[in-house]
Amino acid sequence: MFHIRCAVPSDIPVLHDMDIKCNETDWWSEEDWGYRMRYNGTNIMCFYGEPVALIAVDALNSTVACLMKLVVRPHFRRRKIAKQLIAETELMLLNKGYRILRLYVPDRRLDPRNGDDLSVFLTKAGFRPALTMTPENSERGVEDLVLFEKEISCFVT
Repeated sequence: MFHIRCAVPSDIPVLHDMDIKCNETDWWSEEDWGYRMRYNGTNIMCFYGEPVALIAVDALNSTVACLMKLVVRPHFRRRKIAKQLIAETELMLLNKGYRILRLYVPDRRLDPRNGDDLSVFLTKAGFRPALTMTPENSERGVEDLVLFEKEISCFVT
């Protein structure tokens, strides 16, 4: 069966391994995971005790959180696991006083020609595009990013 739980320090090697195997770039080191686990929220979805997906969020201020990472092992994709993880994380954030969940997406991940269009998934999960950031006005300064935003409520989609 599937269940969701908060990550604990002993999960760090598994989180790191899953992150590397599921992301071609932009994966975090074990030290990054340790830091994020201490100061932010990380939830894991397990299938019969084996971690198959993770979600990590950072606090931007007292009412706004940012979804930093959402990873699902390839074999478990297309089973609504990501949507369940987002919903459970939203409830956790709501209970901590957060009201807005943000997500920055590289615009290349929103191109239907790439077969990697996240906009459909994000729209179904209740996110709406709020702002496009170019390298000139972005803190990262690397590529165009689209800010998606969602109001968190007790009526999770």
